[in-house]
Amino acid sequence: MAQRLVNLTDEDIQFIKETLANCPSKYSTVLKIVKKFDRSQQRIKNSSAKGKGRELQYKICNKISKLLNIPYNQQDDTSEIHSREMGQRGTDIVLRGEARRRFPFDVECKAYGSSLDIAESVKQAEANAGEGRLGMLVYKQTNRDPVVVFSWDAFETLYDLYIRRD
Repeated sequence: MAQRLVNLTDEDIQFIKETLANCPSKYSTVLKIVKKFDRSQQRIKNSSAKGKGRELQYKICNKISKLLNIPYNQQDDTSEIHSREMGQRGTDIVLRGEARRRFPFDVECKAYGSSLDIAESVKQAEANAGEGRLGMLVYKQTNRDPVVVFSWDAFETLYDLYIRRD
């Protein structure tokens, strides 16, 4: 059976919880549902959110390293591929030298549990992109593979450079 996700407002959840609370308490399934709603309302800690973001950045650094066949070492600050520390300005993935020349993207990483303002995140990726570089958003939702998003202009540039070669 396919997994389906439903987004409920806080008011919807409260209504369901109150309705279930009026059911006889002998129904263990009802109690489990109420507990599940309570857990879904908990906010992720800031340190956990930063940890998920850092983990995604390291993963993307490794993927770029494999694509380019250029070593990645997070412990070496002079490495051509490096994950920027949390909270610092600029792109999330730092590329230098050959890596920067061969990989035309400046990468913004976002790891989210549920929702993301994609337009705002793409805008941030483009704002952080250097001169002549393509801003790219890598978005990863919990238990999903990362997704790459970039503007139509970036797509046309890629198309012209790599696909439309005559």
